[in-house]
Amino acid sequence: MNVVVYGDFNCLLCYLASQRADHLAGTGAAGIEWRAVERGAASARWEQEVAEAEALALPGERLPTAPPPTLSSTAAAVAAYAEAITDGIQDELRHRLFDAIWVRRQNLSSAYDVRRVVTAITWPAPPIYFHLASPDLPPPLLHDPDPVRIVRRSGGTVTLDGGPLTSTGYRRCRDWQEQWLELPRQVTPAVIGPDGTVHVGADGLRCLAAIMATAGALPGRERVVQPGPALG
Repeated sequence: MNVVVYGDFNCLLCYLASQRADHLAGTGAAGIEWRAVERGAASARWEQEVAEAEALALPGERLPTAPPPTLSSTAAAVAAYAEAITDGIQDELRHRLFDAIWVRRQNLSSAYDVRRVVTAITWPAPPIYFHLASPDLPPPLLHDPDPVRIVRRSGGTVTLDGGPLTSTGYRRCRDWQEQWLELPRQVTPAVIGPDGTVHVGADGLRCLAAIMATAGALPGRERVVQPGPALG
């Protein structure tokens, strides 16, 4: 069973859709192809969006209690995600990008900030016990003779202006955006079910929930509401 999801990292309902994609993939209930898009200016009706998300959230799904303090320009995040498919880390990166924006409430407009998220996956910091055992020694070096792999592992899949590093990544970004714009409605999330039917917005989340229910993969935990600092 294959499902295609078009999602924007700035979209609250897409944050829920991403959690459902993780659950479906983790249980093997469905194959999820996530395609990152930019929907443009986000809605300023935060209270309405939260109310809709709370009504749709399943047990165990996380919701923020406050919007991000600054709306991120997600071009660099989309570019990094497109390149991550080449490296096979797309699901983990998608999870971390949503987490950075909605849980950590970070501004990911800068390519440098997005690069740090990539590097945390591809070149994680050495464990703390290394520093405790040998505090005066430098961290282990990456012994890799391939400069291309070193660049990618250092987060260099995103160019300094926030674009994808390769023509393959560029084509993915372009194709995803064009495909989403060709749908009957330009709403996120847009979920294309196994039968080819397009479900957008809240209906997209209901479609994912129905797939989870059919596969016996609905979560059974209490819903966790992610706290966030008040706006000021």
